[in-house]
Amino acid sequence: MPAGRRVLVEETHHHWDGDAPHTYVNGSDPIHTVIRLCEIEVTGFLMLPFSESVGDHHTMVLQVTMLSMVGEFQLPSLPPSHHV
Repeated sequence: MPAGRRVLVEETHHHWDGDAPHTYVNGSDPIHTVIRLCEIEVTGFLMLPFSESVGDHHTMVLQVTMLSMVGEFQLPSLPPSHHV
């Protein structure tokens, strides 16, 4: 991968058992998806029912690791008294 390029991955199709469900209350086809950066580690996926979602579309929730979102904890290079 060239430097500075980010790779996007379609996440939701990994979680369907067969055909993808419709995501619009009056629809019969999936019209929504979740796309993530390949560096983001997904540990869970949830799609709320229409009755629990905002509006007339399914709400999709991803569970991700904190480490993949913000990286490793590193101590500051200077003590706090030296920060301006």
